[in-house]
Amino acid sequence: MRSDMAAGESSTHFLDVRVAPDAEVDVPADVVVSSGEVRHTATGERGVSSEGIPARYATAGQVRAETVGNTLVTCTEPENPEKPKNPWPWPWWERPPAPESGIDDPLVPPERSTDSETDGDPDSGPDTGDADLRRTPADTEAPGTEGRGALDDLLGEEGGIGGEEPEFDHDLPGIPELPEHEGSDGGESGTEVPELPQAPEETEGPDAPEDGYEEEPEEDEETGECAQARDRSGDRLDNDNWLMAPLDDDRDPTTTSSSAATWELPEGGSVRWAGLYFSAAGDPSTPTARIKGPGMASYTTVTATDVRSAELPAYPAYQAFAEVTDLVRSAGGGQWWVGDVPATDGRGTYAGWSLMVILEDPSVEGHRQAMVLDETSAVFQDEVGARFPVSGLLPASVPATFDVVAWEGDAELGGDRVLLDGVPLDPREGGGDAGNVFVSSARGANGDPMTFGTDVVRFDAQLGRESEIRISSGQDALLAGAIVLTAPMRT
Repeated sequence: MRSDMAAGESSTHFLDVRVAPDAEVDVPADVVVSSGEVRHTATGERGVSSEGIPARYATAGQVRAETVGNTLVTCTEPENPEKPKNPWPWPWWERPPAPESGIDDPLVPPERSTDSETDGDPDSGPDTGDADLRRTPADTEAPGTEGRGALDDLLGEEGGIGGEEPEFDHDLPGIPELPEHEGSDGGESGTEVPELPQAPEETEGPDAPEDGYEEEPEEDEETGECAQARDRSGDRLDNDNWLMAPLDDDRDPTTTSSSAATWELPEGGSVRWAGLYFSAAGDPSTPTARIKGPGMASYTTVTATDVRSAELPAYPAYQAFAEVTDLVRSAGGGQWWVGDVPATDGRGTYAGWSLMVILEDPSVEGHRQAMVLDETSAVFQDEVGARFPVSGLLPASVPATFDVVAWEGDAELGGDRVLLDGVPLDPREGGGDAGNVFVSSARGANGDPMTFGTDVVRFDAQLGRESEIRISSGQDALLAGAIVLTAPMRT
């Protein structure tokens, strides 16, 4: 605190206050300021509130936040192009009808089957109820083998390509006797006999890459509906339309699921705090995740220190948190990989992750405050939704930036909104808008643009003294995850 202030001058100071567990509610705190014989008592505007969410982390200075994430599941092309006959996992009959467009609505649930296990030929497709999402589905047929059965029948077991040369019986009726041929040493050869075409030599497949991983096959010109969905095109964008399987992009045989996202550490910057959030269908007791940053030779397994569960319409889901400050501080910015989180298999399920980093950035102007708030709340057709009060924490009318992490958002179901003091906000980036924010789009995600059920979205807003951020839903089923907010501490 300054001691050389002249009469009439003013100064602003910020204090970090720790609230005792037995603090009285709604009683403003007092701060005593003294200098020599001068003593003054300042009383705050408010006390501890019974409502609100305690901050996971808060700091101040030249700070800002980076939040990225990605999905850990992807759709699979069905062997049978017909839509599955299993009961639809979500109770969409309660949602408002979609506007007439002349196109079949992919979200209309099919009639429920009376057979609880399967509703057709048991050999017509995989059993989705017991599918193991830890295993990436293998190709149903090796490329280039289509039609080989008929060719094999024609050539026989030993004939044809690569087999022993068949013996010909020249005495068969209807086949004239071949004239003698004396070779190619310059002697008389008589009538020339055209050489028989040689069977192509059996060739080996393409050499394996030096790193020991197989090269990915080239995609067909005509892509299926799943490939279209991964590219955010087509009519079946939501994970509810698909049997989801693990996404494993890192080409590392030690992982069963993995994906990457990228963020950059500014020049001269440093990491103050980092937290890993991951979520999926299911309800594990002590979930773990594997994480790997730039320059790291292998993954590090982290165990969640906070796990919360909620009930979505079709299954339970969880959100887990693990602080990874030391790990992120040592590896820095760049491409980060996360994988192998616990996940339940089945149609319409999801799994994903988000990395939140609070940075000290020399390019930030002024004194800022950053705070992380998390809450695991299921929101389904709920206009009130999940509440994140931020009143009393910041000066009035300051421009703020905040990132929202949410799970199980569907692009084809509207009405999910992020509201600040009751006003819907447009996301700064991604494929959503103010009326449909959570469309499976994550900041920083590498790979496919569709991040089935994982959303990391950024907003710009003007905060007031009594502001509240809410996540509401008109049709979609969501799991509200976390918010990180940064704003100036001076007007």
